[in-house]
Amino acid sequence: MKQPVDIPLSDGNLGNGKKVDGLQVKLGIAEKGEPNLLYEIASPNDASFYFGAGSLVDTINRHFAEGGKTCYAMRPVNDVEGSVSSVTHTGSGSAVMTVTGDIMETRRVVVEIIQGGAFETATFRYSLDNGITWSDVFTTPAVDVSIALFGSVKVSFSGSGDAFNNGDTYAFSTTAPTASMTEFLVAVDAIRMQYSPERFPYRFIHIIGGFDRPFWEAIKTKLPEFEDARIFINFILEYPAIADGEDILSYYYTMKDELRLFSALRISIVCSRLRYGTDESFKSAAILLGAVLSGCKVNEHPGHVGQFASKTAVKIQHWTELSSIIDSLETAKGVFACQYQNWEGIYIKKDWLLSPADSDFQTIHDLRPADKARFIAYTKIMPYVNSEEGADGDEGGVESLKADIDNAISEQMEEPGNAEIKGHETELAFAANEVTGKLHLQKRGTNERYTLEIGYRKSE
Repeated sequence: MKQPVDIPLSDGNLGNGKKVDGLQVKLGIAEKGEPNLLYEIASPNDASFYFGAGSLVDTINRHFAEGGKTCYAMRPVNDVEGSVSSVTHTGSGSAVMTVTGDIMETRRVVVEIIQGGAFETATFRYSLDNGITWSDVFTTPAVDVSIALFGSVKVSFSGSGDAFNNGDTYAFSTTAPTASMTEFLVAVDAIRMQYSPERFPYRFIHIIGGFDRPFWEAIKTKLPEFEDARIFINFILEYPAIADGEDILSYYYTMKDELRLFSALRISIVCSRLRYGTDESFKSAAILLGAVLSGCKVNEHPGHVGQFASKTAVKIQHWTELSSIIDSLETAKGVFACQYQNWEGIYIKKDWLLSPADSDFQTIHDLRPADKARFIAYTKIMPYVNSEEGADGDEGGVESLKADIDNAISEQMEEPGNAEIKGHETELAFAANEVTGKLHLQKRGTNERYTLEIGYRKSE
């Protein structure tokens, strides 16, 4: 079921003035919810209700804990089934444990025997987070009788006599269902097709889960489709987590090499991982980046020191090793989290885009004002070209259109005391059923100017 959304546009004055500049889609794995369908998520409760559990829900929960605003969410089709590892028994007891059920969550399970003995006499407890937290103590069931641990996952024991010994452990891990790269790309297409200035006016797509360069290249091929639809967005992607046993420095220098081999405007790769609150595992700093972007002005750096510190992150993964090489790594334009000597807290270091070197837009906060101005212009030009006045090509109408664009940009982006750009100039030209032109924008705090192509042609 598609969820109703009432977040009107501020851009172009198509709504009642609520800001949508930081609205984003979170795309990730979940156990519930209609796949390839956008939902509005205004709270952690919404995420749990619609999607159950999974990395999508975990990310949304942290998004709100970081002060993030209302977002949209989608899950792809889970075409890769969940799995369970073999059971590792440590100890001298003779009982054999069997795991059954549909695997829908990723867990590291440990069952520990507290008091040895026979079936229905011995006791045990269990952990779902590799021994960080534990359940109450329970009595073992009868032979081959299953007991539920989480979701539909159950365990049973077989054996005879005094099969359980004090301190014995049974460990296994589960891996939640996931989606292939193909299904993630299908979901990206679905996000584009469901874009609507009135219903789903998103500005970012955050794809949850580590993906390597072939996926980045695939996303790059999607950018022209969004541009053709006048959807001015940025993708936030997560770099894959380090593998168990992988050398730390090799991991980061391989990352640097991979980033150097890739270039694309509108794509950011977030490389750092953070421990948020009491979470057992590290999660991408893309959560922090997205939360800040959802609330800051379009020209603000989301790593502004003293203003945008993480509200919940307590540790940067590998910070001891990373702190000495982060400046070198940053030359490849990955997005990292950092800590500063004289400031408390964890921050985004710089909001890099992987843009070509000659681009005017090297960071997200460089590009966002340009996108906002282009969108404002488009929302004025498109209705004009499709009108009778636009079809006639009246010179006075074009001048009136220019005034409308200038007034809208001034009102929304140049308000004294709250300006997002220093100034602008608009040029327009009219041809049959078409308006073309340029916007010349001046950045705040500098004399730097850049020029944007704008326009719209009426469909034949």
